[in-house]
Amino acid sequence: MKGKYAATAPKNIGHIVVIAAVLMMAVALVINEWTLAWWSCPDGHFEPDDRLRIAAFQGLCLLGGVLLLVFRRKALTVNILLSAATILVCFSLGEILMRNFHPQIGGRSEQEIFFAYDETLGWRLIPGKSGLLVSKHEYENIININAAGFRDRERPLAKASGTRRIAVIGDSFTAGLGVKDPEVFTAVLEATLPGATEVLNFGVNGFGPTQEYLLLTTRVFPYHPDLVVMVFYIGNDFDDTTNLTAWIDGYQRPRAVLDHRGRISFTNIPVPKTSRPRNERRQTCSLPRSHLVDFFDRILHQRRDKYALDVLPPEVRLCRKDLDPSLQEALPLLRGILRETDARCRRQGGRFALVLAPTVTQIHADIYWRKIKKVYNLREEDYDLLLPNKILTGIAGDLGIPVLDLTPALRSEADRGAELYYYKNRHWNAAGHRAVARELAAWIETKKLLTE
Repeated sequence: MKGKYAATAPKNIGHIVVIAAVLMMAVALVINEWTLAWWSCPDGHFEPDDRLRIAAFQGLCLLGGVLLLVFRRKALTVNILLSAATILVCFSLGEILMRNFHPQIGGRSEQEIFFAYDETLGWRLIPGKSGLLVSKHEYENIININAAGFRDRERPLAKASGTRRIAVIGDSFTAGLGVKDPEVFTAVLEATLPGATEVLNFGVNGFGPTQEYLLLTTRVFPYHPDLVVMVFYIGNDFDDTTNLTAWIDGYQRPRAVLDHRGRISFTNIPVPKTSRPRNERRQTCSLPRSHLVDFFDRILHQRRDKYALDVLPPEVRLCRKDLDPSLQEALPLLRGILRETDARCRRQGGRFALVLAPTVTQIHADIYWRKIKKVYNLREEDYDLLLPNKILTGIAGDLGIPVLDLTPALRSEADRGAELYYYKNRHWNAAGHRAVARELAAWIETKKLLTE
């Protein structure tokens, strides 16, 4: 009798097991992709991976309910149920505490919601658009686009008397969506420079020199800048010049070409739409996030892949002493674009300058470059990590264009222990933007770019 009693559960406990089993099966039926979509975003749908998670959850609940009914008289079943209930209570308490006292940055990044098709440029920021931009575990910013369609405060076309204007063109490093509005280097620079100096931000994510030139001639010159600064990102602006890289779904780029005399012209305008952009499609639903899970996920990822090489690093191609064909193709186009940009700025009564934004590998060579050489079996004598910078500096020098390479200044900051880049996003964080603004301010004053 003693052994038999130990193997079965008391009858009153059995009733509780039956109730728990029925509840589990009811949950499996009630919580499905249709009810979750109706509750979270009625006009949207779940992506396939989320639909799979929902189906797996339903299956586990159904299987658990059936097993509880079949083995409801077993003492082991009661123990399992009690353990599961204890885990659920602990998880719920942890979730409540985390959400109220230590909320996590998480969720899916949806930067494409800020962009729309443009027949000349390929895409543009949507005028007046505001929204939340999230990079999981790294930042969560409210982004505000002004009425002209730029990540800046509202600016009149007319320049106030006695005011100097700097227009900054570039890609995501210039737009600075990873930091808050006052932390973007253009805003910091405007607050740093002496006198009545305005620094206008015309950065657009994904743009390359071709689009930046076209933006300058169509949208920037009406603001009458005294100085135009192009921020060139070493990591992908060579490829953006030759249209080697795409950006986000549904958008193409205009193309720069050289004629037999070496003069620059542009094709692929109007830019075709190859597919419907993501932000014009039906809304995508997201499953509810767990801040407790995000907390442990952040810790694991920071330890496991903070310095991971997720894709082929651009330095493997761009820093070869035996120039890669993609770099050889880009250089004459870049020379033509820079020469024409400088000429157009001078005809408008202003000046043009080039600023080189280094990759995180160029700043933290001891961490990234050493790892890249080992993983890809590169010989040190075949590479020069600063080769692209040297080539661009030489081209700008030949054309008489002032050029600033930010690499030495950012390396110096990093050597002092400053964290300047997000480790996953690999763009400048707030400290990186401040360092860039300081270096730019000193360079502009030293070179007297606004006084000549």
